Amino acid sequence: NAVWGTLSQGQSGIGWGGFVAVVCLVMLLGSGIARLGYFRGDVFVAAAVVGCAALLSLFVLFPVAKSLSAAFYAEDGGFAFGAVWERIGTARVWGVGCLGGGTNCGVAWNTLYLALLTAAGTTVLGTMIALIAERSAGERLRKPLNALAMLPIITPPFVVGLGLILLFGRAGIVNQLMEWSFGITPTRWFYGVFGVWLAQLFAFTPIAFMIMRGVVQGISPSLEEAAQTLRASRMKTFMSVTLPLLAPGLANAFLVGFIESISDFGNPIILGSGYAVLSTEIFFAIVGSSLDQGMAAALALALT
Repeated sequence: NAVWGTLSQGQSGIGWGGFVAVVCLVMLLGSGIARLGYFRGDVFVAAAVVGCAALLSLFVLFPVAKSLSAAFYAEDGGFAFGAVWERIGTARVWGVGCLGGGTNCGVAWNTLYLALLTAAGTTVLGTMIALIAERSAGERLRKPLNALAMLPIITPPFVVGLGLILLFGRAGIVNQLMEWSFGITPTRWFYGVFGVWLAQLFAFTPIAFMIMRGVVQGISPSLEEAAQTLRASRMKTFMSVTLPLLAPGLANAFLVGFIESISDFGNPIILGSGYAVLSTEIFFAIVGSSLDQGMAAALALALT
């Protein structure tokens, strides 16, 4: 409408004719790329890749870019690069009050701290389970552990948090048992960074296990046997042979655990209580009466 004016008779979208024309143009682009020698000259593969790239750009890249662009618009609707820092350059996001005797740090540091804890914990636990499955237990635990590794993929994101609340919440089984046995009054000790960290350990350790299992399978046991033949102890063999060979997998598992933690929303929203992270701050910026899309987009840029 801004470029060509309002249509005398409006229509929704480009219509079927326009849709067919766009699809044909995309396929012709793929054919041209194939003729240039890419994708080994296979027209079908080139057209499929171009088509998938077009769909991802239309339904993923464009909406995300459109949403994040709200961070660069000031309150009056004008475009300004400084609008991003005006929104997130506050103590609420980057404050370090907890280091000086205060109560809370900014949500960015909370997110980073929790992610580092979770990444370290999931990497250690995933490596231990992978070594148990591949080096000691053999076939006895391999199938149960494979089933366990699939659970975080097929279960909803809130299940782990709700399960831990049923166990350790104020009215949970453990607290009620402690009150009945020892007269300890139930409190909200579980809510906060510890509860979120524990929930993320349960949720993301199987992912680290899947990564480390493949790494352990790729290490030849003959190297470890050779070290033991040369009278190296089990600990010496692990530290000098196994662990250096596991290093690339450990880095990979740590990175995956870190990313999973900072992008997690279900566990912090259920168990976080007063411990805020970036994912929950983005949610609270656009729900209820606040409805600040610019603030949500700026926080999303910081998280990205």
